Amino acid sequence: MNKPKRSDNKVLFVGFLVLELILYSSFLWIDLNAPHLHALSNILKYVSIIACFVTSVFLLFSTKNRRLGLLVMSFFMTMLADFFLLFTIDYPVGVFFFCMVQLVYHIYLFGTKKIFLFLALPSIVTVLLLIYLNSSPSWITYLHGNIPLIVPACFYIMMLIMNLISCFFSKAANVKGRILFFFALTCLFVCDLQVGYFHVHSIIQQQPYLNLWSPLYNISSIGMWVFYLPSQVLLITYVNSNIKERNFIK
Repeated sequence: MNKPKRSDNKVLFVGFLVLELILYSSFLWIDLNAPHLHALSNILKYVSIIACFVTSVFLLFSTKNRRLGLLVMSFFMTMLADFFLLFTIDYPVGVFFFCMVQLVYHIYLFGTKKIFLFLALPSIVTVLLLIYLNSSPSWITYLHGNIPLIVPACFYIMMLIMNLISCFFSKAANVKGRILFFFALTCLFVCDLQVGYFHVHSIIQQQPYLNLWSPLYNISSIGMWVFYLPSQVLLITYVNSNIKERNFIK
């Protein structure tokens, strides 16, 4: 099978950007102006994620850096995660797949040599957080009903933060690539802050000193996808910009 030419990749990438812009504008318009079409908005969002995965597969065919295959795997797991989060109530399963995405990012960036340390810190923080929340009366009811979601969510956000901080030190990409990866993870982090706020809003309402943040609830319900899709598009941009690079990690 012949590898796609660079000009073919350019056409593919530009077409991908145009498609994502159309989908992005469409579901944001629905979320802002026609919330009763929520189901359609979710379908458009999911199509945008499928487009990321399909584009990454085609780009992989022309790369000299087979390590980018790990990122294609991450797009596939992202697609699975978003299916559970958008179309089911099995949120813990969706967050679990997002944990796997962050693990794949780490393996791509640094290999498997320090994977134990990468998993140890989230484990410690999760245990400490559960102990703290269990000692807070206002959080106990929420905690006891949401342990299956809180544990993977805590793991996920810790792994994301670690990848965000450490990506500049990776040898898996050149400087431009590291910057793209950093901004992609930054958008993802901002998205997840809003997701977290959206889900704990009912608890925050019970804290008088946090009531100033209540107006953010309506913003977060829409804002999470304002940042989420750009994070995925930036990762595709990263893949596209590194298809001629060879593997930097031995």
